[in-house]
Amino acid sequence: MSERAEFDVSGYMKDGVICLENMKIEDCIFKALQAEWKKKIVKMKNCTFENVTFDNQCGRGYAEVSGCEFVKCSFTGTLGKGKIIVENSLFSECLFEDFHIYGVDTSMIFESKFSECTIQNVDFMWWFGIRGIEIDGGIIKNSRVKAAIMENIFSNLCMENIEMLGNYDGNKMNDVKLKNVTMSGKMGEKNLTKQENVFDNCNTEEFILLKNNLSLEVKDIN
Repeated sequence: MSERAEFDVSGYMKDGVICLENMKIEDCIFKALQAEWKKKIVKMKNCTFENVTFDNQCGRGYAEVSGCEFVKCSFTGTLGKGKIIVENSLFSECLFEDFHIYGVDTSMIFESKFSECTIQNVDFMWWFGIRGIEIDGGIIKNSRVKAAIMENIFSNLCMENIEMLGNYDGNKMNDVKLKNVTMSGKMGEKNLTKQENVFDNCNTEEFILLKNNLSLEVKDIN
């Protein structure tokens, strides 16, 4: 099998920003964010990516993704002290591996779906906002995240060797196997503004919940 070509972004630069819109990109390697200290920005809107490897090594990588679909893509590398904004996008059978970000700005992933994806050795240890996403199937393992995790649905997947630090509110876990998972921080309180976190039909092994001076509202843990 011939080696896949690198996607040429030279024709999509606008004022120093890589702008991709209404495109289908497939069977290639995307390595546009390559710089040690210089800020690099890519914006993707209403695009479809299939069998694309995103391999970026950037000290200050910024990515904005809106209304995109990723099918059998892989993501690796680092965006350093950068930022990710993902909204209204779909990831199907994708691999996230050895991917890191330590941004100084708050990144956000919201109103998106991850279907049968593998997420492993991922390190998001700056504040993330994760809201209104659905993760259905697949596996998440050997990873760390520091985030505000709100109103998400996790179902039919395995979570193993995970360290989570943050605020949790209004999340639902259905048929999730939890092994060596540590969740620490603040859980939603039962009042007018907070919702319970629900664990339904979840097989828990070595599952640890740590609370920091706040009442814990979790129900239906099997």
